[in-house]
Amino acid sequence: MGGPLVDDSRSTRIGSVLVLKAASREEAQAIMDAEPYNANGVFESVVIRAFECVVRPGND
Repeated sequence: MGGPLVDDSRSTRIGSVLVLKAASREEAQAIMDAEPYNANGVFESVVIRAFECVVRPGND
């Protein structure tokens, strides 16, 4: 899943978020290295962070 980060007015894009499922940090790095926007220099930088999902849709 992914999409742009926007400012509070929702009119200016200020970055992107991509959520990946990967078995390791190395796999996530390989996915991002091959990601077309990243591979073609569109992204200024890429930061990889671990994420633990604790809230899912339908969890009331």
